Amino acid sequence: MRQNRILQVISLIVILIPSFLIFFGVQTRQAKSESLTPLPEVKFMVYPDGWISIDGLVNQTVDPLPFSSPQPTGYSTLEFGWDGSPKASLRSTLTLPNETVADFPLNSTTLSIHTKKVGDILSSQLDATVILPPAIEEVLDPLSSTDLSLVSEYEAGEINGNITVIVVGYPASTINFFGNVTQLKLEGGVSVPFITVQGTVIDRTLVEEFLNYVDNFLGRGPNSLWNLTEGLVECPSELFSNVVTYYPTYASISFEMQILGNFTSYASKMLTSLAYSSLLGGMYSPSEVDALETMMYEFLSSSLDRVQRDVIQMAYTYSDRKLVLKESTTTVTTGFKEDIGDVLSSIPSLFSEMNVSMEELMDTLLTETYASVKSFEFSAEYSLVGAPVKEGRVTCDLDVVFSGDLNEEINFMTSDLVGYSLTMMPQGYPVPWQLELINSTLMDVGRLKLSVDISESSVLVGWENLKVLPPREVLNATHFGLDKFFNVTNSTNGAEIRALITVLAGSNFTHKVSLVRPSSVPVPDAATGSEIMVWENETLSSLQDLVFVIESAIAGNYSVVVIDDPREVSEESPIIVDATNEANVTLTVTSISSPATIIVRNQTDVGKPAPGSLLLLGNYIEITSDEGVTVNATIRIDYSPEQLAEAGLDEGTLTIYYWDESVGEWVDVETHLNTEEHYAWAVIDHFSIWALFGELIAAPFWMQWWFYALIGGILAVFVGGLILVSRRRGKASTSEVSDVPSGETGEVSEVSDETGDDKAAS
Repeated sequence: MRQNRILQVISLIVILIPSFLIFFGVQTRQAKSESLTPLPEVKFMVYPDGWISIDGLVNQTVDPLPFSSPQPTGYSTLEFGWDGSPKASLRSTLTLPNETVADFPLNSTTLSIHTKKVGDILSSQLDATVILPPAIEEVLDPLSSTDLSLVSEYEAGEINGNITVIVVGYPASTINFFGNVTQLKLEGGVSVPFITVQGTVIDRTLVEEFLNYVDNFLGRGPNSLWNLTEGLVECPSELFSNVVTYYPTYASISFEMQILGNFTSYASKMLTSLAYSSLLGGMYSPSEVDALETMMYEFLSSSLDRVQRDVIQMAYTYSDRKLVLKESTTTVTTGFKEDIGDVLSSIPSLFSEMNVSMEELMDTLLTETYASVKSFEFSAEYSLVGAPVKEGRVTCDLDVVFSGDLNEEINFMTSDLVGYSLTMMPQGYPVPWQLELINSTLMDVGRLKLSVDISESSVLVGWENLKVLPPREVLNATHFGLDKFFNVTNSTNGAEIRALITVLAGSNFTHKVSLVRPSSVPVPDAATGSEIMVWENETLSSLQDLVFVIESAIAGNYSVVVIDDPREVSEESPIIVDATNEANVTLTVTSISSPATIIVRNQTDVGKPAPGSLLLLGNYIEITSDEGVTVNATIRIDYSPEQLAEAGLDEGTLTIYYWDESVGEWVDVETHLNTEEHYAWAVIDHFSIWALFGELIAAPFWMQWWFYALIGGILAVFVGGLILVSRRRGKASTSEVSDVPSGETGEVSEVSDETGDDKAAS
């Protein structure tokens, strides 16, 4: 399927310019003193698989041109990312100095454009306001006393609308029109005031001369519309009628007329004539011009066929010289890209000097596709800011969502364009090896960020996360070099740029890189072991002998799964990370926000105490992935009855927790238990450190401390009760002896003896 390449080509150019700015020494206007311009900064993160992430910063001081106004200031950022599909966002603001906007039209115009494409529907809105300068009245005198308005609506191939002209002191003139691409009918009434305009007297005589000219315009005579358009458009005399009424100060003309023909063909001829005379310079043959006209006709026809609705509103008021224009358009884009592809693919055949290689290049770029624009939204605005001296402010926002593989598309286009450049090299001319290197280097713009910041005296260009995969020199199974990549800026004229260069050792989760500097590489100005090396003022080619050593980056058991295309992950087609052998866990991913590498490994100790009185069952489980990734997944943690018995945990209390780094504590998730097969599972939306915690099994009540305390309390109460009863009984016996009457001595003596015997017995 042919695709619209304009946006993709622009993106490619924007990407390539800053990426190779430092490599090929492309510079902006130099300052008077080189010392005023800081050294470019470039940072390379080298990964074990050979990919390199490049960050760069070029701060170029510029020398203002003599007698020129201050340069515009502002910034622009372009950022790529992933939101279910590849996406790109552009934000730009540019401020024009007051010297630039001091004159018309920049000093009196506001403009806004908004375009949005969703699915196959493209909608656009244009709003513009212009305050015409007073001098316009000298050029167009009627505008000093005239209000104008235009309303036009095009829908389903039909157009209708009206034009209204109101000259102060005269009846309004209104012309209604309706038709399609082959016929147009106009009717209404026109008031012609008898006035003098720029030395020309408009009176009855002039009106009659004009009506005679209209008569010649009709039919197919020498001065007819038919003859002027070479038979494409005609105004038949039988379809024209008018009635003229003269008044003392004006003439009133009522009329009806129809214009028939192929308006699309006429518009194509006019556009081709304009291009031929002004753009092409009249240097091409009639056959080539005819081919260009045919191409233009196909383009216009295709465009009109897909316009669902277009509404134009325009108004001019003489009192404030304000011109207001509004337009809204809705277009169906189905099949439009194929038609545009047909048009563009015919360009090489128009011009004989374009060779076969160019034709093949155009055909390949238009027929091969790996990505296309799925949806986009674009807004642009020009306004005046500040008081009393105003500046011009231009803002631009663009959000694009692509379908397909954007990286594959960019790499395909780069390879094709470079390949064409190689075929165009003169015979016997040595092919620059740098071009061959670029042709064999892959790019990844998935997280690329570009920025341009323009001040009055400098231009700051920066980029982050541009990833490239150049050819590498494999030294052995664990060592490799990047001599060609680092040597790409080397030239024979000795003009290689010096920069602040940082090389870092990267990691791709499973492996890491260590930097080794042989003696042929300059000693770095700063270094952190074998992980970071910094040269403050060095050429890139001087680092070509650096050696990169691949080492394992993960200790312990782990399982790794790479997800390249998130669109292939769903509930019907999940990605399963089986780490039962490594960590007794299985991770089932049903959706993921972006491409990612998922690593699951066990950890015996993470230095984070268990929550409350809970105890850990098994090991900690660490799940890591790329930054910013969100998921919908199910985590399943297996355990055995033997593990439960050894830990003494109650199976019914098992709960899955994750470590929340933001609050520094364990957080539980809704946990489901399968006590027959002995596993716990939960639905999760992010990756972290996970663990299965539970409570100890409660001992039988006769083995609990409170039971022994209760028994001890009961015994204490019982013994205390016996002692209390014995004491009360002793007191009762003493009371009985003291109650015997004193006169009964014999009985008393007997009792006393008995009591004494009892005491003795006691």
